[in-house]
Amino acid sequence: MRKHVFISYAKEDSKEAALLNEYLKVNNIVTWIDYERLLPGQQWQNKIKNAIREARAIIFIASNSSVNKRGFVQKEVKEILNQIEEFPTGDISVIVVRLENVEMRDEEFLKRQWVDLFPEINEGYQSIITALHTNELEELKRVEQQEIANDKKAFANKMQEELTKEKLVKADKTYDFAPGTSVRLFMPDELDVYVNKVSKESFIFHGKIIDYESIDYLEYHYNLHYVIVVYSNGNKVDLGVKIQWLVRPYFEEADEVSIVRTENGKSIDGTVVPLKKLGKARKVSGKTKNVPTVQGALKYLSFRNWINKLKDS
Repeated sequence: MRKHVFISYAKEDSKEAALLNEYLKVNNIVTWIDYERLLPGQQWQNKIKNAIREARAIIFIASNSSVNKRGFVQKEVKEILNQIEEFPTGDISVIVVRLENVEMRDEEFLKRQWVDLFPEINEGYQSIITALHTNELEELKRVEQQEIANDKKAFANKMQEELTKEKLVKADKTYDFAPGTSVRLFMPDELDVYVNKVSKESFIFHGKIIDYESIDYLEYHYNLHYVIVVYSNGNKVDLGVKIQWLVRPYFEEADEVSIVRTENGKSIDGTVVPLKKLGKARKVSGKTKNVPTVQGALKYLSFRNWINKLKDS
């Protein structure tokens, strides 16, 4: 997590910069200012660039000296402007603190609300503290969201590794993998397929925990009757089932499928996934009855009760 607040200033404003630095530290703000952080013999230009890039917020002390002076202070301003592009849109990342009534030149600074330390310095100091506390909360939220995203990605990778390990052990010798896949998600005894011929709703009940958010859609082959799970990263996994002729006519009418995780016949959680079909549908002659398994019917009833509870809550 980025922790420090970088203070940028012209040498002519050293006294004012030092006072602001001390005030921030008293208020438990971790600061980065050159006279405290740079050691003799260090390549100070690179150290300053890195400090700007690693800062959670940047304070630019604006005065006639820093705005109009040529030299390294303008290079520092350029580095700050480059870093602004890396910050999330709309966050409090760069705070312009004016020591006097100076006109800002850079468009990015003009778009931001300034803090004036004249004529009342204490009011300006308090505004800076408020802004930095808001920035800290934004940084914590950003880090938390990144950690959640990393955990989901790690879980998806681990799941894929486990499936790859199991494919040689669990694969049925009489079962050919669906086109474009080499991993089988479920064994036949690990899932039930249920189709309601009246509502045309299709359900796949399973027992394993899978990462629903990584699934983009299901792919169904009219001629081969395989169902393939397509992940958002483009990977394809064989669901491990062929849709049987008893439920096939109704399944092929569905545009989406409810995938539901069950435990001891009870619905735990689930998601709805789009169903994309490949090939050409065949005409069905005569009438076909919907004859689901008893287990599938019971899980369907459990699913309905679960949905109703969610609606009532």
